Amino acid sequence: MIYFSNIGFYKANMKLSKFRKVFKRAKKQHKRFFFAISVCTFLLLVYLAGVIFGVDQYLIKTPLEGRVVSNDGDDISGAEVILQGQKTITDKNGSFRFEDVKFGTYEIVVDTNGYVRYVEKVKIERFSNYVDISMRAQEYGEVNLTFKTDRTQDKVLNVKINNQPFTVQTLTDKFVVESGRLLVGNYLLEMNSPDYVDFSEKFNLDSGKSEMVYDLEPSGDVVAEFRNYLSEDIVEPGEIIVTMDEQIVVIPEIETPGKLEMRDMEIGKEYKIQLKLSGYLDREVEFVPTQGLNSLGNVFMFVDESVIYTDRGKIVSSFIDGSNRKELYDFTDKCRISLIKGQYSVFSCSSNFLLFEKKGNEYNLIREYVITGSKYDLNTQNLHMLALSADLKSIQQIHSSINTTDLYKHNKEIDSVVVDSKGIVYFSDNEAVYKLIGSEIEKMVDGNYRLDKVSPDNTTILAFGNRSSGQSNIWKLETTKKTATKITFLPNDYNSLGFEGNDKIYYQVKNELFLGSINQNNFTKISEGIDYYWLNEGSNFFMVMADNSVQFVSKTNYNKKPIFANE
Repeated sequence: MIYFSNIGFYKANMKLSKFRKVFKRAKKQHKRFFFAISVCTFLLLVYLAGVIFGVDQYLIKTPLEGRVVSNDGDDISGAEVILQGQKTITDKNGSFRFEDVKFGTYEIVVDTNGYVRYVEKVKIERFSNYVDISMRAQEYGEVNLTFKTDRTQDKVLNVKINNQPFTVQTLTDKFVVESGRLLVGNYLLEMNSPDYVDFSEKFNLDSGKSEMVYDLEPSGDVVAEFRNYLSEDIVEPGEIIVTMDEQIVVIPEIETPGKLEMRDMEIGKEYKIQLKLSGYLDREVEFVPTQGLNSLGNVFMFVDESVIYTDRGKIVSSFIDGSNRKELYDFTDKCRISLIKGQYSVFSCSSNFLLFEKKGNEYNLIREYVITGSKYDLNTQNLHMLALSADLKSIQQIHSSINTTDLYKHNKEIDSVVVDSKGIVYFSDNEAVYKLIGSEIEKMVDGNYRLDKVSPDNTTILAFGNRSSGQSNIWKLETTKKTATKITFLPNDYNSLGFEGNDKIYYQVKNELFLGSINQNNFTKISEGIDYYWLNEGSNFFMVMADNSVQFVSKTNYNKKPIFANE
């Protein structure tokens, strides 16, 4: 078997060798002919590959001609034809032509006034193409909108169709809108009004004239702004809950910071707004909407901080809105707050002095003192009042109304005494300022000064100096450097000094209040018409007595505001 197979293979190979020899001999004799056949074969293969893979559309360009007519067969001139990003315009016969387009299936668009836009797919063949396009004339319609109600006087209605506002005619018991000529098709109608329930709906406009009638439902819109009562700055509540008949009402998203806008409220129903914000008291506002726009104006929020003050023969505490009012002490003689240090407030009621301590938002009377002089201070370390003796030569330590001891005896009359937050005592006579260390004294600075206030960091003492005829200048005495620097340069009737931090101070001249920096010596009048004031450390406001009533002053705008409940 192997032998015969090899013989057959041998014979076939011999025949193939003879064919190769013949082909080689013919190729030498007809060289040009074989070259031409090879080139034609290669080009044919390239063309077939282009057809198969679509490459020929980039190599072969073809024109497209066409004609645009109406449904009635009339030529449409001036129409814009768009194909493959190219644009052309039809001539007077409605004809158009594109010279170089790619063959394949593409979208052709035709636009012209008075006809519905034509958008269709067109198949472009190789070499030559022609397309007839028939366009449908646009149709128009008109609609009259009638909105019925009991009466339209003083009422407002806004109507839009496809977001375009339309003129509203106001008649006795209805509103009318005439659309004028519109293209037939689908439209969106929107009606909004502060007097009626808003609505929107889609409608189909047919050719010719039509009418649509709506019955309006009365409602009220509500607008309110939330502000800090004292500064009147906008505040943004962390939580806003609106209820009606104990049912929660969904409110829209707040678009303008601090401004609540609610639409289509039921008129005659009682609503309640509950507001919550960290650092402020919870607030609750009730209202009953009437038809139309209901403005609640400024809805004030109050800081979560109680205050203590005098009111009609009583020392009382409350929040700024007058809530949580507690009567702490009854008095018959004139009584005023005279000193605040940290959580301690001292009231002077003639010779009787009352010390109140604040814990959280509660005030408690913890001590009473009897002081006959006008120069005193509170030592917060031991809650002893420091005052001068009757002969002005001793600093007395008053423990209570019945317990007084001498802290230090001086060799001449003492002019003033203050104590810092650490319990260190400073005093002055007509020659110098001293620091009391145990029973010994250390001279700080020379000069005639009346000490008034110590800074929170205990490094500066405010004092009155260069005193004559009731007028003086304000000086700062630095306890570590032992220096004295004048910070006002025109003598005046300065009084009631107070620190705002360690750099800024308040002072009063007659009924005007000033604020400025002790390091830059620039002071500005911030309020007037006040009898006296007192500062609450760490607060964004302070309190004043003006026109025989307690008022609050924001440290932002310095406007005076009374207890809210008294407005």
